[in-house]
Amino acid sequence: ASSGIGAPSHENSRISPKPLPVALLKPDSRKLISSAVDRVHNLRASLQNPQATPLPSSYDSSGEGCNRIVGTLEAMCSETEMEDRTTWRQLDVFEMAKGCTIEKPVVNPKLAAKKYQRSSADKAYHAEGTRSLAACALSLLHLVTNVINADVERPPELSELCKDVDYWKVYSFLRDRTRAVRVDLHVQQPW
Repeated sequence: ASSGIGAPSHENSRISPKPLPVALLKPDSRKLISSAVDRVHNLRASLQNPQATPLPSSYDSSGEGCNRIVGTLEAMCSETEMEDRTTWRQLDVFEMAKGCTIEKPVVNPKLAAKKYQRSSADKAYHAEGTRSLAACALSLLHLVTNVINADVERPPELSELCKDVDYWKVYSFLRDRTRAVRVDLHVQQPW
């Protein structure tokens, strides 16, 4: 029995947020969500055809005349990082290929996202290891469309190992990978 509205029952001690049915939202909220979904779809379309959406004229992609770098990595994760993390068994279940096991992990390059690494004084950032702006956007799009609700419903893109993930596993993965995106964006700042 529940001790009140919104209180968890004792039978189910695992608290996991459930998606709010759209019908319960206020009309203004529905419009806002619909607008956000439209923007995500437009972003996905522009990422599939980068020439269709030019960068602002103030963006100098050459990086000349300043000390900043411009990322050239067009994937969510570099081949080198995928190989290293597979070897050292640092893959997350959200990045594993279908049919593999925890004992014998296999990376799915379409799901692997660059892992956050703390910076140190001697850490050097290189253009080939830094995601481009489009790759950063693609990484975020992947995280918010395929991973964010994996504890509630497993998207078909993810491996079977994701079927029993809980909220905290999803949260931890999203926190780590969005921090990595933030670093890639930060090192490319024009100022």
